[in-house]
Formats: sequence, structure tokens, C-alpha cells
Amino acid sequence: MMPASPTLILCLALAGPVALVAACTKPPDLDDSVSPALKHADYPDLVPIEQLLGPAPETPDADAETAAALERRLSGLQARATRLQASTGIDQATRERLGEPPVTD
Repeated sequence: MMPASPTLILCLALAGPVALVAACTKPPDLDDSVSPALKHADYPDLVPIEQLLGPAPETPDADAETAAALERRLSGLQARATRLQASTGIDQATRERLGEPPVTD
């Protein structure tokens, strides 16, 4: 059997008194933090979340300049996606090997 390291002995020696002190500590008295009126109050009514949030704010329509900018960004992102899909960085031999079914023995 392997002897205990000094670090382990020190940790256990310090953990014991800390646990005893924590176990003997009086927990805070939380009952005094709630007023008697609040203790005897009724539960709140449950209401739909839509009623709590209220109506959705009006969003202004995008003007022609914003719409054109979004269309340009969309076409640029689509072109980039096409380029990325075409150039995977895999040579043709590897691509063909990946397309073959796996070999099982």
C-alpha cells in the first residue's frame, strides 16, 4: 500500500475543523425578513405572458436604400457560400476515396 502524501494529510487535517465549525454555525433567521402582511398575502393570479408583455412595438418599414443594401449583402453572401462549397481543399483522389463505400473485413 502506498503511504499518504503530506499534502493529503494536511488537507484532511484542515478539512475536519472547517467542517465542524461550519456545522455548528447558526443558520440565518430568514423568517424575520418577510413581513406578516406578505406572509398572509394571496398568491398572484396566473395570466398569459402576452398580457404581461403587452403589444409588440411597431417596426418601421425598411426604406428602398436599406432594402437595396440588404439585397446586395444577400447576393454577396450567396456568392461566397457558392465559392466555399466549390473549393473544399480536398484533392480529387481523396474526394473519390471519400465517395466510395467503407471497406469492412
